Amino acid sequence: EFTSMEAYMAYGNLEDMMDLMEQVVYKCAMAVNGSPIITYEGKSFDVTPPWNKIDMTETVIKVTGIPFDKIDDDEEARAAAIKYGMNEEDVKNWTRGKIIAEMFEEYCEDLPGLLDGPVFLTGHPVDVSPLSKRDPKDPRITRRFEAYINGWELSNAFSELNDPIDQYERTGPGYRRRSTPDGHRLRQCTGNRSASNRRHRNRY
Repeated sequence: EFTSMEAYMAYGNLEDMMDLMEQVVYKCAMAVNGSPIITYEGKSFDVTPPWNKIDMTETVIKVTGIPFDKIDDDEEARAAAIKYGMNEEDVKNWTRGKIIAEMFEEYCEDLPGLLDGPVFLTGHPVDVSPLSKRDPKDPRITRRFEAYINGWELSNAFSELNDPIDQYERTGPGYRRRSTPDGHRLRQCTGNRSASNRRHRNRY
């Protein structure tokens, strides 16, 4: 069993929610242990803010060597992923962003120490974050983070998409036409919210 807290913040941004996440964990640790150091199964985690931040695309680039920062075309991304070892049948209908997210999960997520944290994972592609606002500096990614300690996801937070045109393009009839025959991309959209509801989630 676990306790889930959902938080919204008006007039806040992603950084404000990171601060909130850090402070909740830090103050809980201080109240329970009298120290910001949490020890579990022989490992120690210092939850004193500020926490480290890693970018999903940058991490995949470092681990795989595939220059996704220079790849904008889906076909090129698919070819690179297949060449690296991803299953061709799986990859053939994926977009660049979906490929980055899948390669992070396949090749990066379990690397020793990467998500020991506490750490914020940022830079989630729009393709796997259909309810999140685009990053104004790079519209291919979203204003979203996941917080991890000991490889466990503690929170999934994002700037709520409030652009009706962008939302319609992602979830309306055109979105359905761009979906694969089995409706895979549409299920991502509906599944993302339900998955978040089962986890600790912060949104604003």
